[in-house]
Amino acid sequence: MSSFYTVPRYIFDPIGNSGLIDGVVLLPCDFNGELEKQVRRKGLNDIISNDNEENLIDLDWWSAQKNQADWVIAITQGMRDYTKWITECGLQAAKKGVCILDRLTFLEPTRAREDFLQDSSLTNIKILSPRPSFRADGTTAKDPVTSAWFIFQKPGAAAVNTQIDFEVGWHRPQDLKL
Repeated sequence: MSSFYTVPRYIFDPIGNSGLIDGVVLLPCDFNGELEKQVRRKGLNDIISNDNEENLIDLDWWSAQKNQADWVIAITQGMRDYTKWITECGLQAAKKGVCILDRLTFLEPTRAREDFLQDSSLTNIKILSPRPSFRADGTTAKDPVTSAWFIFQKPGAAAVNTQIDFEVGWHRPQDLKL
């Protein structure tokens, strides 16, 4: 994975502040621990982390994760081929569902996402404004696409309705706890 991209500060706050995620969390692609720090800061301390990128495309690894975590949380924006593995295998492995950060266009029904979008229940979308910057070079340039947190639950596990929230000002901390 490229070191050009980084996890934006406070990016998990819209999910962490909402109380939508609880229990054991699997972070399949947080290789430098940046997302884990934010997840822990929001009181989710029972975390399983993957430190091997090759595991993302290993069915045996995903099978070993089955029912070990309530939720799979990942930033899939920019993950390309890994996104399908994280969403489909993650939904099967997690007890409750998958929470991903991706472009809003993730919802466009492409062949690659067709099965996942049909076989899961999209319960929440948190659209981020301003657009987060994933650049590790420290510039304040924003990515030219709108990003959102998506929460998908197992089929039939939740109501069909989707709650959509606009997270304006997500990049400023809402509390000053250290």
